[in-house]
Amino acid sequence: SSFALPWGAEHECAAMALAEEERVQIENDLEADVVDADAVAGEGTKKKRKKKKKAANGAGAEDGDDALLDALISGAQDKPADDDVEADGAEGAEAKKKKKKKKGGGGGAGLPAQDNSELRRVGNWPELPGKQTSPATVPIAKLYPNRDFPKGEEQEYVGSNSYRKGNAEKAAAEKIMESDYQDIRRAAECHRQVRRFAQSYIRPGMTMIDICQRLEAKTLE
Repeated sequence: SSFALPWGAEHECAAMALAEEERVQIENDLEADVVDADAVAGEGTKKKRKKKKKAANGAGAEDGDDALLDALISGAQDKPADDDVEADGAEGAEAKKKKKKKKGGGGGAGLPAQDNSELRRVGNWPELPGKQTSPATVPIAKLYPNRDFPKGEEQEYVGSNSYRKGNAEKAAAEKIMESDYQDIRRAAECHRQVRRFAQSYIRPGMTMIDICQRLEAKTLE
């Protein structure tokens, strides 16, 4: 069986259905507006971030330029003038010359006489003219570039060896050995100069370590 709604109830139901549709439509529109607003807000935030980043980069670049400008100004102020550089160079060269002269002692005028009276049973050294300095700084090879080293004391053949003086074969044999003799004379000259230098500073009461260290330091110069 079926029944019919009263005229007033039917119209009321239709009005309620229409109101419900309008409410749903309004809610949908509001949600769309909210989404659009969020999108616009996000876009604005991105733009603000970009502007801040750009401003920061610009400020950093300005700070970098200012720092570079300050560095250039400071460098220009600290950089010495050409006249000052030349003056410093001249002073340095003059100081080096003075240091060399001081180190060379007599400037290559030879070795002065040396008093060894504080050492027992050691004779004095006589004055020795030449290119050597006091204390010695010139190598033996430069003092005698032609290998004409001092011969020192020579002894004649006597007794059963006196025949060697007039023997051509023995004279030729000795001439062959002349190079070895020169090496020995060079070693003897080096020994003399080292002994002279050692006797110039060795004094009673010094330890062997002090004596050897000073002698070794002179050898390494």
